[in-house]
Amino acid sequence: MRLIISLFLITLSFSLFAQPPKAKKKERSSSFSKAQRQEDLLLQEARQDMNKSPQTAIHKIEEALRISIRNKDKGRQAECYEVLGDLNSQVGSWPLASENYKKAEALAPSHRQKALLLKLGNAYERTPDLNNALETYKRLERVASSTEEKVNAKNGLGRVTLAQGKKDKALQYYEEVLDLEKQRNNKAGISTAKANISKIYAQKGQTEKAEGYYYSSDSLANQMDYEEEAMEIAEDEGLEFEPQAQQQALDEAVEEINANYRRQGRADKEIELRNHVVKNSEQKAQAQPSVSAQKKKIAEVYLSQGETKKAIKELEESVQIADSVGETNIKAEALGALSKAYKEDKDYSKALETYEQFVSEQEAIFQQREEALKQQTAVVTQQKDIASLEQEFEALQKAKDLQAEQLKNQKIVIYGLSLLLLILLIASYFIYKNVKARRIAHQKLALKSLRTQMNPHFIFNALNSVNHFIAKSDERSANRFIADFSRLMRLVLDQSQNDLISLSEEMEIINLYLKLEHNRFRDKFDYDLTIHPDIEADKIEVSPMLIQPFIENAVWHGLRYKEAEGKLWVKVDKMPDRIEVEITDNGIGRKKSQELKTSNQKKHNSIGLKNIENRLELINSLYDKKFSVKIEDVDEDGGTRVRLGIPV
Repeated sequence: MRLIISLFLITLSFSLFAQPPKAKKKERSSSFSKAQRQEDLLLQEARQDMNKSPQTAIHKIEEALRISIRNKDKGRQAECYEVLGDLNSQVGSWPLASENYKKAEALAPSHRQKALLLKLGNAYERTPDLNNALETYKRLERVASSTEEKVNAKNGLGRVTLAQGKKDKALQYYEEVLDLEKQRNNKAGISTAKANISKIYAQKGQTEKAEGYYYSSDSLANQMDYEEEAMEIAEDEGLEFEPQAQQQALDEAVEEINANYRRQGRADKEIELRNHVVKNSEQKAQAQPSVSAQKKKIAEVYLSQGETKKAIKELEESVQIADSVGETNIKAEALGALSKAYKEDKDYSKALETYEQFVSEQEAIFQQREEALKQQTAVVTQQKDIASLEQEFEALQKAKDLQAEQLKNQKIVIYGLSLLLLILLIASYFIYKNVKARRIAHQKLALKSLRTQMNPHFIFNALNSVNHFIAKSDERSANRFIADFSRLMRLVLDQSQNDLISLSEEMEIINLYLKLEHNRFRDKFDYDLTIHPDIEADKIEVSPMLIQPFIENAVWHGLRYKEAEGKLWVKVDKMPDRIEVEITDNGIGRKKSQELKTSNQKKHNSIGLKNIENRLELINSLYDKKFSVKIEDVDEDGGTRVRLGIPV
């Protein structure tokens, strides 16, 4: 009965404090506004950092997402996922981009839905996931209200259906785009639509129709005021005009028409068309890569006809233009072709010189791709933290919902019938007992896990040392040893709760452990512990109790059996790609130690080393680390060296 009364009073107290004062509500409102300002700043900085430092940007996005989830601000969550999708798109991680755009679209307010559908469709298209891309663009088409939105949806549908091999369906979509662009008199849009239609007719083998649409598109593109008009239309629609998209459509149409010319054996027509492109594009800054590419392909036609001199002239100009606009891929291709042309012209010195330039450009391209891949991998790895953040807040929200439900039930019971209150209190008591029993079970399991991390032999021998000090009536030494031993145990138990700790915390444990072992075997060995001064130990992560077992092996199986006084060196050094912990002893060596061990000791040592290997394997897999360990003999007379590699 006393327990029930106590539970009643506790429940009553909780209910009285469940209603927050008005002052606290105002404080929360002010805090919410402050959090929104902080989110705005973080996302703004993330957008600025996206190009130069994607890793920095993703950290800021993660922090902004943490704040928005904590405040249950779905609109801001959607914005975070959208910026994250933009970052994924920036580094070419299209599957992740589509995943984040999809999350953003599910949370975003209605006025952002269409823009997100366009981004989502583009991400699916680039993955490529053509079925989902098609469905997304169809959704955009259904909800599109402005002409620009309809054009974007139909252009997307045209690209996807063409990629699926449905040429007639793609042609229908592009013709609808052409009608829409004519209605708003958007010359840039009309030019782009005609270029896309030209490309499809060329693929269908209808070269004359393809030519007609291409030259009409090209004529519009060459009008002096088209870009200004396109920018005005884009500004009215709240969008940004990109002349590169129009140039790409024209280039693709040219290539499809020229493919037909090659199949028909009409090299003169191909050269004529490519020269036309060059002439019309030379004065456009955005078209210079196209000029370089066209000259390279003109040279290929000349080479196929044996006109080497003409080919060399075109290739030299192609290299020069590509170099001036920073198009390394086109430049490398042109250099490779130019080297072959010089060789065919029997100008071997120039052929060799050009080939060397080609190799140099290829190496630069490979380095750029490798750097881009590293950047992409880093972003993907860091994004795992965001996934865990979502799970963390989801679990937290469930716990809060459960707590809110409990408070609601308590309030109903307090103002309800006494009998119902009594039943609820009794039920709460049994729930409490159940929760407490489960908590005790979890604690026992945790304690069992912690105990396995400390070597039982070490504890046993440490207590023997205390007994030895007491037997010798050396109470001061015993007290000092117990104090150090207690501190070590506390450190180990504290740090064992974490999967990873800093190197400085690990070295504190090692230092204290060595001190204890040295007190125990003072006449057996001395030790030297050094750390490279440039190592930032607080910023390097290791698994708890990762180094200690190797030191224990050195003391107990190497130095303890040495007749003369031994020496143990523990050196933490800085390598270009890692931190290396080197543990060296001049003990009796592994072979002789193995001969002296009992069968039980051999089994324990084998299991201990195997556990370390398993831990390293799990850490490397879970955290994408590259921990490594290497054990070797110092020389034939004895001594053992362990090299433990810690990634930085």
